[in-house]
Amino acid sequence: MKINKLMLFTIFVVTAILLSGCSSSSNNGSFASQAMVRWDGVIYTGTQEMVHEIQDELGRIEYYITDETQSNKNRSSNFYKEGTIVYKIKDIDVNDAVAIEFENGYVKAIVIRE
Repeated sequence: MKINKLMLFTIFVVTAILLSGCSSSSNNGSFASQAMVRWDGVIYTGTQEMVHEIQDELGRIEYYITDETQSNKNRSSNFYKEGTIVYKIKDIDVNDAVAIEFENGYVKAIVIRE
């Protein structure tokens, strides 16, 4: 059975397109892909979960950082701007989560456990 060159070329192109969609890259929690907060030596990642009951104000984010080499600064974030207020969540230990002031409300930021 003879396959013409056009048919062979078409099969090659379709296979190449399908394989290019099978990329092995993924979001692995890298610095640039997550809303991170370093607070008093603890690293938190922001979630989309809204918080409705806050307690004490813990302080404000002091550094908005865009370079991973500066990510060790305390009270810093790569997402939340300088001056953003961080709160204790009612009945939740700050070693588990905090609330971050965000868009007319508060979102939960959870501790990253290594």
